[in-house]
Amino acid sequence: MNNDRADYGMKLIPILSIEYNEKFGVGFNRRNLQSFIKLYNVIRDLVIVQTEFAQLSWSLNTNIIYINNTS
Repeated sequence: MNNDRADYGMKLIPILSIEYNEKFGVGFNRRNLQSFIKLYNVIRDLVIVQTEFAQLSWSLNTNIIYINNTS
């Protein structure tokens, strides 16, 4: 099951990249979409007030992606 989901995701990212760039403009390349997914996987279990988190710059958010959770 996980391999099927991974294969689907690998096919979906390039398609979404094209669609989002056409609809919203630049910034939705494959690398950025993969970073969005990594960020989501890091923060989905954290209790963060959305408005405060939204005030952080994207570069700071990308740093959060690579923090190693040792707990």
